[in-house]
Amino acid sequence: MDFDKLNQRMTLLANLCVVAGIAILVFELRQNNDLLESEARANIDANRVSQQRMIVENTGGVADLIWRARNGDSLSDQERWRLTAYRSMLIHNFESVFQEINDGPLLESDIPYTQWAGVFFMDPKLQDHFNSLRSTLDPDFVKFVDQRVLILLSNLPTTKTPDKPKEQVE
Repeated sequence: MDFDKLNQRMTLLANLCVVAGIAILVFELRQNNDLLESEARANIDANRVSQQRMIVENTGGVADLIWRARNGDSLSDQERWRLTAYRSMLIHNFESVFQEINDGPLLESDIPYTQWAGVFFMDPKLQDHFNSLRSTLDPDFVKFVDQRVLILLSNLPTTKTPDKPKEQVE
């Protein structure tokens, strides 16, 4: 009898250890998910900053090309190619952020769609480029952009393109 009681107690202890191990595993997985979510948000922010930096810091680059195209100035073939490459990169970056939301633990509220609408507003040809890529993009992403981003453009006032700011002289 003493051997049966000892066997039962050992089995109970082993089962309790298994349950404790599973609880620790769940806790560690939750921490890992929190870390992945944090890294995804950091990547989204880094992409956003990188795009803005590309426009702001690249004197005579993308910002100038967007401005010139918006004003109807003629662009060389190479400049049109650079602008097309930039627009493609931007749209695929947006799609990548959208996929992070669909595939990961991030929330739709993490998508900076009002900023995306601002980008579409500043470069009106970006919407044409987006439309040309529709068939190659994720249908859910296209639907999201139509319903949450481009709809914001219809609420913005249409104005004449302002004069290009004069560069400050030190």
